[in-house]
Amino acid sequence: MYKLWPTILSFIVVAFLPSIAQSQPAEVAPEWNIRIGGGAMFAPSFLGSKEYQLLALPNIQIAYGNVLEASVQRGLRYNLLRTGKFTAGPIAKLDFGRQEDGSAAFRVAGKASTALLGMGNVRATIELGGFFTYAQGPFRATLELRQGTNGHRGLIGEAGINYTRRVSTQGIGTIFSIGPRMGFSDSDYAQTFFGINAAQSAGSGLAAFNAGGGINSYGLGSTAVLLFSERFSVTLLARFDRLVGDAERTPVVRERGSANQALVGLFLTYTLFR
Repeated sequence: MYKLWPTILSFIVVAFLPSIAQSQPAEVAPEWNIRIGGGAMFAPSFLGSKEYQLLALPNIQIAYGNVLEASVQRGLRYNLLRTGKFTAGPIAKLDFGRQEDGSAAFRVAGKASTALLGMGNVRATIELGGFFTYAQGPFRATLELRQGTNGHRGLIGEAGINYTRRVSTQGIGTIFSIGPRMGFSDSDYAQTFFGINAAQSAGSGLAAFNAGGGINSYGLGSTAVLLFSERFSVTLLARFDRLVGDAERTPVVRERGSANQALVGLFLTYTLFR
């Protein structure tokens, strides 16, 4: 049944298209907006790890008006349905997977974790699905559902509410946002990242564990974008998540990791043209 989710999402989008499209305001021709840069992120070695790594990451953002946007962090999104408050459309995102030897392509500091030895690798996965956004004043509620298509074949979802405020101090504009978030998945995704089958148990020394679906985490995230000029900006981000349910109960986390997951990052961005 979970494999039908992308089809269900597409049906919902198409079903609402005629009525919503009539209410969309006329717009000027969209323009391309390309931003490039890079930054550093201090994050857990894997989801549920107690060890942290410093990653050096590229930061490339491409947008076509308010119709299309693409970035490594947010994936590829097409705003198919747009009104004053409601936005929805398809999304494609890349999950980089997980390596049992703790290796990471962008790691520049931090010891490679050995907690997953014997668990096997999870290949990089293209996730396809849909997103829904509802905005009311400074508040924005979001929901994403994505289905793994190759490396993992589970369904993963994210929901959250953000409060955003823009201020200006001494000529520097700041866009600040903060809000709660929640992650959930089906049993296929949970078993891939938190479960332990017989072969993995023998290889890792951890007890076998059958992970079920449901809410995997809840937490709080915040972002501050400092606009030094029309082209140059600095983004600061921080996030804390607490693993719950089987994501917390798995021996991988209980014996070798931590249910508390924190992340901080800093990125520099330059707008090529807009």
